[in-house]
Amino acid sequence: MRQATPFVLVAVLLSACQSSEPTTDRGTASTGWRSTDKAMQHAGLALGFTGSGSATVDADGVDAMLLGTADCPDGGTVTFDAEGSVHPDTVVADLTIEFDGCAADGVVIDGSMTYFASVEPDLVEASVEGQLEWSGEIEGSCAVDLKASVSKTGASASAHVGGSMCGWDLTDLQ
Repeated sequence: MRQATPFVLVAVLLSACQSSEPTTDRGTASTGWRSTDKAMQHAGLALGFTGSGSATVDADGVDAMLLGTADCPDGGTVTFDAEGSVHPDTVVADLTIEFDGCAADGVVIDGSMTYFASVEPDLVEASVEGQLEWSGEIEGSCAVDLKASVSKTGASASAHVGGSMCGWDLTDLQ
């Protein structure tokens, strides 16, 4: 259960998406993100995926790495580079996604994003940072800077979600 928590937070962050000086209008940001999300989902299931991985297991835990490239739905590629470690009191994961002419639904995606997640007994943190360029059906650039944390102190917990996507602050989208 502890391992799934940061990825749930990242999914919550991404579903809220957008900062105070917009680089594109809300419609373009929404369309661009839908195409980016479709390309990432497709890559996870793509038959054209090629990659390699390694894992080290010792008494203190497990460290792993995965690198691979997949075809995008309508051309181009997306490359994943992931590292993670599981130790008795900490789970850490880092994922970098590189888009190279990756096309989905008429939108061509270039750029990269880095996801980071850390789980400790009293703290869960997650972030997504990167820069995307969209062309084709829409034109625009999108800086991604999203962060979330949940901390526990005694019997109470607190959560914080913030940041921006495409220049839109998360509070502007609610």
